[in-house]
Amino acid sequence: MKDNGNEIYFERAKRVLVGGVNSPVRAFKHVGGTPPVIRRGKGARLFDVEGKEYIDFVCSWGAAILGHAREEITESIARTAADGASFGALCDKEAELAELVLSAFPDAGKVRLVSSGTEAVMTAVRLARGVTGRSKIIKFSGCYHGHSDAVLIEGGSGAAQFSAYGGLTAGMAADTLVAEFNDEKGFNELFCANKDTVAAVILEIIPCNMGVVLPEPAFLKIVEGLCRRYGALLIADEVITGFRFGYTGAARLYGLNPDITTLGKIIGGGLPVGAIIGRDEVMNCLAPEGKVYQAGTLSGNPISVAAGISQLSILKNTPAVYEKLARLSAHLNDRLKTIFSEEANDNKNICKNRAVKGGMKAICVNGNYAATELYIGKTATVNSIGSLHTVFIGRTAKVRNYADAKACLRDGYAEYFRNVFGKGFYIPPSQFEACFLSVAHTDDDIDAYADAVKAGL
Repeated sequence: MKDNGNEIYFERAKRVLVGGVNSPVRAFKHVGGTPPVIRRGKGARLFDVEGKEYIDFVCSWGAAILGHAREEITESIARTAADGASFGALCDKEAELAELVLSAFPDAGKVRLVSSGTEAVMTAVRLARGVTGRSKIIKFSGCYHGHSDAVLIEGGSGAAQFSAYGGLTAGMAADTLVAEFNDEKGFNELFCANKDTVAAVILEIIPCNMGVVLPEPAFLKIVEGLCRRYGALLIADEVITGFRFGYTGAARLYGLNPDITTLGKIIGGGLPVGAIIGRDEVMNCLAPEGKVYQAGTLSGNPISVAAGISQLSILKNTPAVYEKLARLSAHLNDRLKTIFSEEANDNKNICKNRAVKGGMKAICVNGNYAATELYIGKTATVNSIGSLHTVFIGRTAKVRNYADAKACLRDGYAEYFRNVFGKGFYIPPSQFEACFLSVAHTDDDIDAYADAVKAGL
């Protein structure tokens, strides 16, 4: 295409696609400019229709943990596709993928494969209501669990940018109670006032859709404790965090034992897939064993399953993957610490919080555990944990919840985005998202990105 190929394609797309996109954040509405139209990806790089190269820190919203077009995965997709894409029947590799998933979550007994993280959460909420016979759920403001009705209220991610709650009725909203993340007192009061009607509490253990927000371990324990005391189920949404901190989920890092866990595209090598996992007595309430109905022609489709087996096999059997991811994360944090120390001109404004203890060995490098990091400068704050981070523009204090995240400068982020994007780095076109590392990144990529962050600030 010509040099303005992105613009030409986007104008064409706007004539036939709503807003020119099939997912709202892709339209760049809140950061300005024409979105790149991606033609291909390889490793940590994306290439648009004009031939421009970007170092990718979105990584298909975390799914491309091994980088794009990993040879083992693409080969498994090609082999499987040659035999057919979808049969609407039990396929010969579904159990193998389920076994790989369960090996990472030993407290779970059964898996139900679906087609997306949104569908997994939708099913988990219905399952919790069916198991408990109760109607209400509690979610946390700014946590995004997909776009199904029950959990979109006060959601983060793109919904935070668009305030996109049209079509949700008062009746839907009445059964969804919203608490503030990291607010022990507020959550306790809300839960206890509704303790006999709460079917489940759903949370992102590490929220990533109001930007990365670091949980207070004591808060997480209170959430789990009240669920246990009053018979509500705890649903851990690990669509983003699953398999990001070693071959497990974030729940293991914080010593939590959820009743239901939802997983997403990372278990399908980036292809459309999701999963609900949990204890046998909970999962067996799903049809055909139980009374809670769920179905899907593409659930467990052979191509997604094949890609998932390939990706999870690499993650499970190659310790060097998580060792490299931890090393790259430490390198980036060292660079960010220096940048924000210089920006703040006061080392006392740099906080290093190693509050997460135990269970971190999967991402341990040379005896040093990966830790949560908080860097506060004069114009921005960074929250980081493992291979995830967010730069909160205009925030010069700790970001603990959605209210803090919303207090950031969206116009400031748009300017920051354009500066970093203009230097060839694909970062989230929204203040309310996480940046991701993959094992395809290099130390040179990290250094170049850190330089772009500094210039962007």
